[in-house]
Amino acid sequence: MKRLPRPFLLAAIVLTLVLGAAGTAALMTPMPTDAAAGPTEDGIDTASAECPARVAEAARGFSATLASLSGAAEAGRAERCEAYRAHVAALSSARDVYATCLSGFARDDQVAQIELATNDWHSAIAVTCAD
Repeated sequence: MKRLPRPFLLAAIVLTLVLGAAGTAALMTPMPTDAAAGPTEDGIDTASAECPARVAEAARGFSATLASLSGAAEAGRAERCEAYRAHVAALSSARDVYATCLSGFARDDQVAQIELATNDWHSAIAVTCAD
């Protein structure tokens, strides 16, 4: 079994404590960037020709904010809160892209997971970042 880097493992533990296991699972679930490439045997269709690029961009933004969350795990409160808010913005953007570009179960599943994670992050921000 591959070992996770220590900062990532610590961030995952903190997220599990703050968000609960379900929120962390939804947060860490990889986005199906290959699902938006067009019709597949699973019946996943994209809404427009721009969707594969939009989904890939959303996934990159999502990955970047996850990396910044990991880096901010031991930072000061202001930096952590900024990383939390940037991640919520990336989640919201990804939610809109997936809602538009995916169809069927893939859309419903991804949108639900993103909405769950967004709600959990809003709760964490309210507790951690309240002035």
